[in-house]
Amino acid sequence: IREINLNAKLILPPCSISQQESKQI
Repeated sequence: IREINLNAKLILPPCSISQQESKQI
């Protein structure tokens, strides 16, 4: 799962990353 998150962070923009992180938390 962590590997997928790292790849997603590299592909998706910072906005999407912050949204995903807030949802995970």
